[in-house]
Amino acid sequence: MAQKFPFKSEQKPWAAGSTVEFFDFVPTRGPEGGRVVIDSLTLCLVGTLTVGTAEFDGRDVPRLFQNVVVESRSGRQRRNLSGHKLRLAGIEALGIERWFEHGNVAVGASQAIDLRLQVPLEQPHYKRPRDFSMPADVLKKVSITCNSLSSAATGTAVLSAASLQIYVLASWHEEDSVEFKTEDRITSVDFTSANELRFSTQGAVHGLLVHKENTTAGGGASVTGIVDGRIEDLGTPTLTRQDYVLEYSRDRALGNTAYGDGGTLGGERYLDPVREGKVMPLIFAAQGASVRDGRVVETMKVTLSGSVSGLSAIVREVLPHDQGTFNATAARFGVDAATLRVKTAAKSKRAPAGWGSRDLSVLPFSAPLK
Repeated sequence: MAQKFPFKSEQKPWAAGSTVEFFDFVPTRGPEGGRVVIDSLTLCLVGTLTVGTAEFDGRDVPRLFQNVVVESRSGRQRRNLSGHKLRLAGIEALGIERWFEHGNVAVGASQAIDLRLQVPLEQPHYKRPRDFSMPADVLKKVSITCNSLSSAATGTAVLSAASLQIYVLASWHEEDSVEFKTEDRITSVDFTSANELRFSTQGAVHGLLVHKENTTAGGGASVTGIVDGRIEDLGTPTLTRQDYVLEYSRDRALGNTAYGDGGTLGGERYLDPVREGKVMPLIFAAQGASVRDGRVVETMKVTLSGSVSGLSAIVREVLPHDQGTFNATAARFGVDAATLRVKTAAKSKRAPAGWGSRDLSVLPFSAPLK
């Protein structure tokens, strides 16, 4: 539609250690009668905060959110990450040029906080980015757990006297059909030892970002001490950290200095965490990726060499369709199974008999909207 605007939740107070939840703030039908589908959520934190001793780095302001969960009505958690990790996942999905970073917060009483932490659901690097968007009738709630000020602070900054409010914005579009969307999940997994990560998977892994979240100011600790890495279950060769950085930079069109020279945009920092040495991208969705890409393995083992301990990984998986969501959507809109079509980059078509169960378990379907 030509008139673009986000839907907005009510405001709720930020309080250390509390969990606030947002329900039913996005209508299921749009102004033109179509089905509302959410492309991105933005977690907004506004108000004032007193900062002592040293400035509070803008890249660390998302740490005021201890944890964020985006949950569907079936109970599936599409996002379950700390505020710090949401920032890294969001930059990987959108690209640093579309990211809105908070500026550094100076020392002083009642300093302004105006955080806009984006949680993209659509994935711009794919052939069909909106395959991953979430219909408003599928979203159950957004839950935000507020961090303590002492835990949120980084470097030598001391935080106090928070007077903050939280609300959520939803960017969306309308669709004139009923689509059963592809679902992904982004969570965090800690390394099982200093140099090894093992975890069970439920789908094809399309993202694996290694990082270290701690109280180092500036978006987490450096991971440049990692020498090389290998994903054993996928049979990848042993590649150096710089090999991974180069491949990511080439795919994301990051030049030598354009996003790594400390430049600012309107006073905000403008640095890609991979180019800063804060993230090692072992797996990421390349430009033009498909929901069918990637080999499914039951477990994944990552081995690294180097001198960095306390690592964790932000893992993004493309999951099989949730039967509960499928059934509820079909019942809500009175979908006739005979009208279902598989959505592809070229066009919608019936599911070919030759396609495997893996394809049909992740590809989006559509039916007429009644």
